[in-house]
Amino acid sequence: MANLPQDIIPNILSRLPVKSLLRFRCISKHWCSLIDDSDFVKMHLNHAIQNEKFQLIAYNWLEHGLYSVDCDTSYTEAVKLDYPSYEALGKFCLVMGSCKGLLYLKTGSFQTGYYDVIWNSCTKEFKRLPREPIESDRPNPWQRNIIHGFGYNPIINDYKVVKIRQYYRDDYEFICFEVMVYTLGTDSWRIVDGALLLYFRFGSQLSGNGNPNPHWLVTVNADSCVPRAVVYFDLVSEKFCEIELPKSVGNIISAGTLGGCLCLFGSLEETRTDVWVMKEYGVKDSWVKFYTIIYSTVIGSVQQLKILCHSNNGKILFRNGRDDLILYDPKVEDARILEIHGLPANCEDMVIHVGSLVSLKTGTYGRMQTKNKRERKQNK
Repeated sequence: MANLPQDIIPNILSRLPVKSLLRFRCISKHWCSLIDDSDFVKMHLNHAIQNEKFQLIAYNWLEHGLYSVDCDTSYTEAVKLDYPSYEALGKFCLVMGSCKGLLYLKTGSFQTGYYDVIWNSCTKEFKRLPREPIESDRPNPWQRNIIHGFGYNPIINDYKVVKIRQYYRDDYEFICFEVMVYTLGTDSWRIVDGALLLYFRFGSQLSGNGNPNPHWLVTVNADSCVPRAVVYFDLVSEKFCEIELPKSVGNIISAGTLGGCLCLFGSLEETRTDVWVMKEYGVKDSWVKFYTIIYSTVIGSVQQLKILCHSNNGKILFRNGRDDLILYDPKVEDARILEIHGLPANCEDMVIHVGSLVSLKTGTYGRMQTKNKRERKQNK
């Protein structure tokens, strides 16, 4: 590359996989400096997102295994990841979210306790988050439900974690919300005034890398289990906002991201579901019915489909009610169950992720250590 113009080299390198770039850092100090440069890291990440160089991240509860599958290689093989956890029996990992090259995990064990962790699965660098603020006084008796979100604030160029505490009485009568926000750059939590009259019943945030704000399906009644709206937490204003839905969407089955756009699976009939895509984010009139999926033996019930991602070849990856991974080609209306070598059949938690060079600036890699082990090392 010695004869190439210097401004072309970063553009060429930005199209390579992270694994290759990490090896190239060892070529020379100049290459190391180039690949570590923050502008190059952003260029590489944006290129990966725009070209949908996605990975499927899946967690297997039985063996506590975390796996990665490249979505642009026909989903042929899974690679087991060595995620940051304590070296203790009973370790586990919940994949809470993915945004712009980083993963948000909850990991630990019964013996050591459980911790929030932000992790770069490619470089293996991680950051263990401090404990969130102590809960405010609540009327007794009460129960608590916690909803998690992970995203990115482009104004301050920083990542944020959101936790929404929902409080209920023993009879499930709703009491109140409490919203906490963690900012990576300041390594601190804050309680913010972000309450809304909507109810989170559907667990983790929507999968996808098309928008930096965390999104969730919600219901409008505290005693309902049917999703009726999509909300997001604006990480700039730190306020909740609601997405206006198309009038004829029917019953919302699931939501996610396709081709960088917010999408919905909506059903007006039990044997078919319509796929809606919001072409211009936040503009209600930009909702377009993309295509319709008809019930088939391979797909199973269309009432239980979950969107995962859109491939470069136009095919759609989703899960059915039997937790099968389904690859669907809307052009020929063909669906098939994916058999991925090395991926256990009983994986449950799945998110779409993009590999990156993003640094957490911690210099901490590998596994976490228990306090006793750390103290023993310090005393040596």
